This record gives sequence, C-alpha cells and structure tokens, in this order.
Amino acid sequence: MINEKLNELMRKYDIYDAIDEMGKTKSWDAVLHPVRQMFGMVRLAIALNAALERLKDNKVIALWIEGRTRGRIWFWLLSPCNRRKIRFLIQEERSDATYHGRPILASCEVAQHKIDVIVLTAWHSGRHAELIARGFPGLIIDMNVLLFEKQLFHCFSDSRQNHPYVDIFVAAHLRENTADRAAKRLWHQQLIAHYLRARDFLHTKEEIDRYQRDGYEDAGRYMEFWNQVEELLSNIKSRLENRKQRDLLIYWIDQEEKEDFFSMRWTGQLHNGLVFHNAYTTMVNTRAVMYSILTGKNVKAGKLIRQKPLGIKDTIFSDYASQGRELHIYSANMMTKLKNDIRHDCYQNYPTNYAPSMIGMWHALDRLLSTSNACVLLFHCMETHDPYPSAFVAPISHDLGINQTVDCSGEAKKSRDYLDRQLEWYHGLFPSDSISIYMSDHGNEHDLTEQNVNMPFKVMGKGVVCGDEYRLFSYRDMHKLLDGLLRPEGNIDEAFTDAAIVDVIDPYGGDFLSTHLKGAWKHFLYERREISKAELKKYLQATKVITAEGECYTINILGEETYFRDKECNINLIDNPAYAGRIAELRTKAGKFCNPWKEKRKVAIEFYEYLGVTEKNIVMHCY
Repeated sequence: MINEKLNELMRKYDIYDAIDEMGKTKSWDAVLHPVRQMFGMVRLAIALNAALERLKDNKVIALWIEGRTRGRIWFWLLSPCNRRKIRFLIQEERSDATYHGRPILASCEVAQHKIDVIVLTAWHSGRHAELIARGFPGLIIDMNVLLFEKQLFHCFSDSRQNHPYVDIFVAAHLRENTADRAAKRLWHQQLIAHYLRARDFLHTKEEIDRYQRDGYEDAGRYMEFWNQVEELLSNIKSRLENRKQRDLLIYWIDQEEKEDFFSMRWTGQLHNGLVFHNAYTTMVNTRAVMYSILTGKNVKAGKLIRQKPLGIKDTIFSDYASQGRELHIYSANMMTKLKNDIRHDCYQNYPTNYAPSMIGMWHALDRLLSTSNACVLLFHCMETHDPYPSAFVAPISHDLGINQTVDCSGEAKKSRDYLDRQLEWYHGLFPSDSISIYMSDHGNEHDLTEQNVNMPFKVMGKGVVCGDEYRLFSYRDMHKLLDGLLRPEGNIDEAFTDAAIVDVIDPYGGDFLSTHLKGAWKHFLYERREISKAELKKYLQATKVITAEGECYTINILGEETYFRDKECNINLIDNPAYAGRIAELRTKAGKFCNPWKEKRKVAIEFYEYLGVTEKNIVMHCY
C-alpha cells in the first residue's frame, strides 16, 4: 500500500515527528490553534466592519451571537465606532440579561423591538429563513454572504481544526515572518510536513529545494528523503502503465463556469480533448447533480431532502460488478446519501468539507495498484468552490489593522491555478491508457442563467478524437457517455439528447436562503435595499428549464411559462399559436412539481405564504 510506504518514509527520515498517523498536530497544536483563530477571525472582522461602516449612525443594529464565549468575541472584534452602534445582542436561548450594557434578546423577542439591521455572526445561515418567516422587515447582514461577496478565504479556524490548507497557510506565513533562524527552520519543516499531509508532492519538492538553498544543516536528510519519494512515485507510474484494464477518471471541479474553467493553463486547454459546448447540468445544486449522475434521472424538486441512501442496485452502475468494473467516489463533501456497497472515500481523517483533492487522487492510485478490475473513479474537487480553499491563500501580516480593507478578489483565481497544477501533476501518474473527463456541476450563482447551467465539459485520453462537440448533452445521461467511452469502438452517439431539463430545487431545506439567495444578496445587500417579494420569487420559485436546439422553455410552480427561440431571442413566444404544439410537448416533458403542503414542508410553506402563494395556486402544477 503506497500510503503506508510514504508514511514509513516520513517516519524513517523524521519528517513525521510533528504529525501523527491521523494527520493531527501534536506538540505544535498549542501554537497553531491561536494562530488559526487570529487569521480566520481577523479576516471576517474586516468584512463585517466594512459593512457596518456603510450604515447610517441612526440605524438600530442587533448582533446575533451563538453561545456564551465564541459569539461574544465578535462584539470585541468590531471597531470602537461600530461597537457603539450595537444596541442589542440576540441569542437563540438567552443566557444573560445584558452584556456590556446591551440587552440580550431571545430570538423570539426580536419582533417586540424596533431593529433596523441584524448581523448574523453564526457559521450557518439558517437564521435567514427564521427571520424572513417571522416577517423581519429590516436588513440582514450575514457573515457568510460577506465572505462570498468579497471572495475572502474562510480559514475554518473557529470550528474545524487540523485542516491541511490552514496549516500550510499558517506555517508558510510564520516561516516568512519569523526573524529567528531556528524558529524559521522549524516552521519550514512544518510546511514540508503539511504539504506531504495534503499529498501535494509538487510543492513538497519546491520547499525541500528551498530548504537546501537556505543552507540548513540537515538539508541532506530531506534531499535523501525526496530521492526515496521519487523512487516510490516512479515505481507507481511504471506499475500503472502495465495495467491491462482501461480506467475512466472523472474530475468534478465544483462551482466552475466555462470562462473560468477554460482560463486554466493546463486543464482548460482546448486542443487536447473533445470539448462539449452544450453540456447541461440537471440542477444548480451539487447534491442533486450527483444524484442525477448516479441514477440517470432528473431529481424531483423537493424529494431530495428525504432521499433514501443509494445502494449500487439503485444506480445506473448496478451491473458494473458483473462487467468486472468498480465505481469509486472520492469526496470530502458528499451530500448524496450512499450505502456501504458504493465505495466512497470521504477523507474521514480530516473533519472538514474542503479536504485537499490530492488526498483522493493519492488514494485512487493506491486502489488501482491493488485491483485487477477496471475502475471508474470520481474526484470531487472543492478548491474552486467558495471560499476557495487551497495552499495559494494570500498572506496577511500580523499588524493588520482591524479597519484595514484587503483586496482578496484574486483568491478564486489562485485556488483555481493551484488545482490546475495539481491536476496536471497527478495526470502524469495515472495510466496513460485511461480516459479523463473534466467537468463542473453549476456556476457561481443559483439561478438558471445560461452560464450557471451550460457547463464546461471536456473528455481527453487515448483514442478520444480531439475537437468540438455541439450536440446537446445532459448530465442525466452521463452513464450513456461512460458506456460509450468504454466500448472498444468508443461510440458515444447514444449519450446525446434532443432536450436537456434543468430544475431549481424547491426551498425545502432549513438553510434554503443561504443556499439559493447568493445572487439576490449580491444585487441588494450592499445597496442596503430590502429584498422585495418579487425579487425573492425570482430567485427561489421552483422552476424547470428545458433547453433544446434553438429553443428554451421555462415553467415555474405557479404555471408561469416562457418560450424563446434563437431567431426571436428576446421575445416570449408562449402565446404564439404557431408554436402551441411544440410548447405542449415541452410542457409534458417538464412534468410536475413537488407540493410542499402535501409533503408537509413547514419552511417551504411559510416561505410561499410570505410570497402570498397558497396551495390552491400551485396544486394543478404538482404531482
């Protein structure tokens, strides 16, 4: 097992002395913990202070906190000017009557006071639903929305410890900002160990080379260690080149629009693969798209929350075992429920949704070396998803003032470039006879604009004819594409469709506003405008879109429809009798919606009632 061999090498050369086998820090934890706290909370405080400074002084502001200690930290991370603006603190269950002269309200008491602005400092955004359901008329400032808007990197410092990327970031920063040579050497050693922990061999080599250039007395030990690692990697490559089976690798690059995808230096090259120009996702939600790919079905909006765990027999891969194939999913953020008979490596050593993608690729190499079956390997890469976690995080200095603003607009690009280099490096290790698919599941927003549903999709590998494919492809038919690619003749014609259906999931989850309102906040939060019911309806109304060649049809849960054709691209032709027959076909193809009243979805019912929608308004369009 290559994982054990690498760990043995790390122990042999004392690269392992600061990290145990679970990947958690030992003696350095007391040092790393407060540093993680400082980095994460200072960056959040910058965004929060900037938002509060734009508000007028006469606004009554309440700070929603969690717990007795962690939540109150935010009060003191505000600038003195902003702290004076806070008139109330809010807790789910009030623990004290006051805090530094400010009354503490229980959440149920909010409506009894005149409050203009509520600041949510919790790590989740489910409070949005609660506040809107209770009819709160003021402005809601959500820290998670601020992070998304400013593209700030969330260091996971408050609730998730021992994250490889955070430890890399901290070690690199302290190595650069420590004057004492002995301390600098120790942080450099930590940095090398953390890169290895993330299975980032590319930067491990760069840091070992720098360690040698810096002239440390034990640099020879590190160089000897790296020579042993190179032997291990060379052995892996030669053994995999002798595999007789043809494997298929799917790189799921989360939340990546076409423009960003094809800007990547290596992954985005157009000339080295077959590029699908009309590949459509099935829903603007990762969990639902994964369900569609595994089952070959469009998800019925609202049903996904109650989805039973999928076993191999429930998927389109049920006959893989009889064909001598295996399906492996490598993800740290797998929201589709799976039974044990689907091999799913969730990186359980790392308690976070954003573990480095390289860990999955390393485990996959291990699997290929230990099986004689052909494999389909799916890697879920979260480096491109906000808050863009990677080892390329922009450093901040210790003397960062609490009211300074930081331009972090380049974080997304840095993380994308980081992942691009890793994908190129690992591509060189996997068998050259394998087929690789590079794709994404949805864009940066959760609406149904073309850029959020027409996804980047590229196939490359031995036998794949490079070029452009303009036929319509739906992720629902992914299994047909995989079957075609794995056939000896490589015929993929059956994978294409005459119509691709995309759904927006109904807001049935407790955090539906945080999941689906990013687009709305982007347009209205920073202009300090209340979000109107019409605007909420635009972003959250259950909707289906059918894209076909030269036409697009939409219908929402109220039965409101649009029909556009390329030649009359800005004219809604839904009432044009010339297209009545075609519209009827598309209406039938779209199918019905889930009835939140029938499903007893309390949050969804409250939301629709807030919009003035009753069950009577929607029942004829629901199953």
